[in-house]
Amino acid sequence: AMGGNAATYRSDLIANAHARSKSVLFSVTGDFVTVAASPALRQNLANSVLAMLEQHGFDGVDFDWEWPNTEQQRNDFTAMMQTVHAAVKARSPQYIICFVQGPGYWIGGTDWAAVSAVSDFCFMICYDWKNPANGPIAKPGSVQYLGLGGTIEASGRGAVGYAVDAGYPRGRIVVGMPFYGSDV
Repeated sequence: AMGGNAATYRSDLIANAHARSKSVLFSVTGDFVTVAASPALRQNLANSVLAMLEQHGFDGVDFDWEWPNTEQQRNDFTAMMQTVHAAVKARSPQYIICFVQGPGYWIGGTDWAAVSAVSDFCFMICYDWKNPANGPIAKPGSVQYLGLGGTIEASGRGAVGYAVDAGYPRGRIVVGMPFYGSDV
């Protein structure tokens, strides 16, 4: 089910976007740890995504799991994306499958090479830095320690480089950058 007042503006938003040759995705959040760990729940998620796409005319789906942070969760995330991809793309190869990834500590929670085969885009939320010592665009010589081992430059550039080096195509990474200030 869609939250908030999405039902109020959804049809106009989609119609106006399509009139301008733009795509509209809906974002999924929730208890991914539980859902991704279960083959039955992964299939239920895939079926639910298909229902939303077909019922409302969306062009795709975005998964906002913040964040797979163990090797098991990384494997479960890959399995979840494989299940959704198989179901959604079987219905229409035109549907878009996207996922969100943060630029820092948890970036190793994605198996970049495996997920590249079952997603169209990664939205790298480089605006999510909360430590003023980090990037967000580039910060040569800075270090971000990763939860599953290793380091990157503590910046959007470091995160994108990590994903590309790990097997995700550069041209399919959408980088979100901050245009605001914050006290964190």
